[in-house]
Amino acid sequence: MDKKEKRKIIYALSLVTQLGITMIVPIFLCLFVGIKVSKYFDKSYFVMIFLVLGMVVSFRNAYQITKKMYIKDKEKEQNKRKIFDDLKKERESKIEKEKRLIREVEGNSKRKKRV
Repeated sequence: MDKKEKRKIIYALSLVTQLGITMIVPIFLCLFVGIKVSKYFDKSYFVMIFLVLGMVVSFRNAYQITKKMYIKDKEKEQNKRKIFDDLKKERESKIEKEKRLIREVEGNSKRKKRV
């Protein structure tokens, strides 16, 4: 395994870890707050409200992280595609130049034969 593959694996593991922590912390924090508020007001439905709030926040955070990752990957892909397109255009222009040169050489040789 070379350094590039190891780097990709470490990057993927860090992303999974970050997503896990991003989802677990808000859920447990809101659950804790919900339990404290429920005990204070002596109403059990606060636990459910804060638990749902924690889930919504955790999924929103996970979405934001994956969105940023997707945008970065998309930008890298677009840069690679742009380089590839530039190389392709350069190659096509070289081919056109070569074709023009061939036509000129053929035209010159035909003129010499006529004379």
